[in-house]
Amino acid sequence: MAQASQGRANDRKAIAGMAMIGRASVWRGLVRTGLVLVAGALPAAAQDEVQPRLTFNVTERLESTENLGLDPDSLGRTDQSLTSMSLRWHSATPTSELIFDLGGLVRIDDGPEADDTVNGLTDPRLFFSYSREAATAALSVTGRYRRIPITSLLPDPDDPLGVEDERGTGLREDAELGARIDWGIGTPVGFGLEANLRDVDYSDDDGANDPYRRETVSARLRHAFDHATEGRVTLRYSHYKAEDEDARETPGLDVELDRQRPDGLWTGVLGFDDPPEGLRTRLEFGRDRDLPAGRIGFRIGATHSEAADKTMLTGRFDWRRDMPLGRVDFGLNRSVRSGEDDEETLLTGLRAGLSREIGPLSALSLNLSYVVSEEQGGDDETTRDGTLSAAYRRTLAQTWDLSLGYRHRMRDEEGEDTARSDSVFLTLERSFVLLP
Repeated sequence: MAQASQGRANDRKAIAGMAMIGRASVWRGLVRTGLVLVAGALPAAAQDEVQPRLTFNVTERLESTENLGLDPDSLGRTDQSLTSMSLRWHSATPTSELIFDLGGLVRIDDGPEADDTVNGLTDPRLFFSYSREAATAALSVTGRYRRIPITSLLPDPDDPLGVEDERGTGLREDAELGARIDWGIGTPVGFGLEANLRDVDYSDDDGANDPYRRETVSARLRHAFDHATEGRVTLRYSHYKAEDEDARETPGLDVELDRQRPDGLWTGVLGFDDPPEGLRTRLEFGRDRDLPAGRIGFRIGATHSEAADKTMLTGRFDWRRDMPLGRVDFGLNRSVRSGEDDEETLLTGLRAGLSREIGPLSALSLNLSYVVSEEQGGDDETTRDGTLSAAYRRTLAQTWDLSLGYRHRMRDEEGEDTARSDSVFLTLERSFVLLP
């Protein structure tokens, strides 16, 4: 047993060491290979140049919220005027695409939770994306920056850990950079590299949140066994460092197999993650199928965690029904993931949505999400988040849109009273085409 444990520890050190070397050099490799790829595709792009498009978008949102900070004891109602403006440049050819988006927000808050530090011209945001394709290769680079009040962060039913444990008032500053290169597209064997960097900082929050930095790299190998069967192997590495905490390194490996059949796509996944607390292993099987008027899919499996010393049932179910005048969708999901604090968490989530046109210019939508987050291997705290929203949308003119809605949020944490928040809002949007 001792020799086996020592061997496994040595294997983990070897994987981590290889990943650290890759993390130091992958950015240089991506840039060098990308330049070669870009140079090779330039002649075709120059022949099929498409005229660029420049648009200016403006949105005015009036919102009144009870318990804006979602505290157990509400401090009262906060009224907001939010004027969002953005300038978007879009240029595309058959082999490349460039998007550049620059925006900001004029915010006026009035109420017991109004924060003078976020009033005025605030929430600057920047986004860019560049992609280029050659005969059997592709390159993409993306970057984004945003500074947003913490009270504006809402749980995302598709990414409930994205705003985990962020509390109080103040500002969150978020910067991301990513690059990806793929070779062998459309051939039996393919290979890819990907690298991402994210840096999150906080200000004026009285130390309620911890800044952090996360770097991830991955290498993928793809092999098509035949026209219907494809296998993929992905080696991953993550380096996480929060302020005043030791760095956390997590190597990982995924092995996937897809089989396309007349009754849908069948998938099998075997994955390993090795954070400092101990190895996490997951095994899942699933199927996705297109329906005459929608889509259905499921995955079922299990995840074993050494940190929690238990095996947990995981999986997902997704269903969508398209109707002549609307759509209904429903989803269940249960997974073990690492949140922004890099702690292992068991997530159980439900989401449902209904949208329906009520005329050529109007539509109604109703959305519900509920997520239970259970920390593993530590304090085992459980948090429940729920959001219910309803909205009416109408097109006033070719470039004008009006929406009116209501949103209810709740949060239940162990040892705290349930926090609730209600909002009503009115939004007016317009887009201006400046070029061509």
